[in-house]
Amino acid sequence: QPPPPFSPPPGHRSRSVPGWEYRGYDTFPAMFFGGNVTAPGLNGRRQLQFDARHQLVGFASFGDEGMKNPAQLSASAAGNRSGYIAPAERWQAANILALSEVVATTSASRTQATFAYRQGMYALYYFNSTNYFLDNPSLLWHDDQGKICWYPYGALYNFTAEGFESAFMTHVIEELCDEAAHSGVNAVFFDGVDGLSRMPPHGSPFSTNCSIDRLHLNPSDYEGMMIAQAKVFARAAARLNQCGIWPMYSFGNAIDPDISRSRGYPASLKVSLDILKESNATWARYYEFWEAGPWGVSSGYGIRNAVQEAQLYGIPLAAHAYPAGTASGGSLNTSATYSVAAFLIAQTEYSYYGVSDVEPSCEPPAKQWSDCGWTWHKEYDFKYGVPLGPPREIRHGLWSREFENAIITVDETITAANITIRNPSEQLLYNL
Repeated sequence: QPPPPFSPPPGHRSRSVPGWEYRGYDTFPAMFFGGNVTAPGLNGRRQLQFDARHQLVGFASFGDEGMKNPAQLSASAAGNRSGYIAPAERWQAANILALSEVVATTSASRTQATFAYRQGMYALYYFNSTNYFLDNPSLLWHDDQGKICWYPYGALYNFTAEGFESAFMTHVIEELCDEAAHSGVNAVFFDGVDGLSRMPPHGSPFSTNCSIDRLHLNPSDYEGMMIAQAKVFARAAARLNQCGIWPMYSFGNAIDPDISRSRGYPASLKVSLDILKESNATWARYYEFWEAGPWGVSSGYGIRNAVQEAQLYGIPLAAHAYPAGTASGGSLNTSATYSVAAFLIAQTEYSYYGVSDVEPSCEPPAKQWSDCGWTWHKEYDFKYGVPLGPPREIRHGLWSREFENAIITVDETITAANITIRNPSEQLLYNL
């Protein structure tokens, strides 16, 4: 039995959730979220030592031989039990326990917390809890011909089905609480927590194998799904906090109602955030495609939405960016200056940042989420210090913020940034 990982050192204040002291102003709050693409899914010591340089470390360890087996994936997507892959929670727990040993024996380690991965939109075919939903298909989405609707890696949850909320809490959330008790994991990233409420033709997941016209859904149905998902995840956040777990929820929606409509959502993100606020739980917003150029800003994945969430709801951000402010795909510029600067503008306590690239050496299918897509960036090596005030918007899209040891300027309208560091004197520029 290894000691509990990542315990706060003596003399530091303790919090129920998050259960660690935030040190993101002492050193840069770098985040790592990698998936091992070699069976059996366990990281070697060299990889773990690299992981340990980050303050927040996440694993998407699925025993990824299944992710590269088309026949197995096809069986999974069709709802065939032969497609089920050995429980990923065991791989994740094994990696977290292995990391805890490296952290305990590495003086340069900065890791304070670890997070597991879960899906908020479908029953991902890598977890033991999926068995329950396959055995109880009434909890999954069907079309009017009785066909189960699936996404590439699992069957879609029906959050509005009778008994779904109780089943999700009993099987998905309690599975996480058990994982925390075994491995010491103290955070979880839930992907796609409002993904079912995005209406066609903007990318509704139902069109994967279920024809939209066979579902007979109207805008009020999509809003009902949005509300149902928010209620489940509000209850989940409260229970996870009891287990010592800090949830990070990934939304595609935005507070700005104009952005919501343009993205195909039936209502503003405020609808979901107001429901989550009633839980009195502690959680963070996970931003995929953080500041991914003009598209990211226009989709609400930028400074304004993050600042509003912090000011209105006290929600910190976990930002996953791509180099040079671009989205995924291709071989990207390795500069992280722009998205780091945008993160610093919006940073609050318990905010974290990570950036991954699509390295040619990475194996498909998820290069930018694989271990090999993550490298260390020089922007992580500076101490920016505590912010001396809130973000200032000088004009639309032009932001500034001063820190103890740096002045940050970001112009979202031209995807440009200036990080001026006082000591040591250095200036990092992007697109200027």
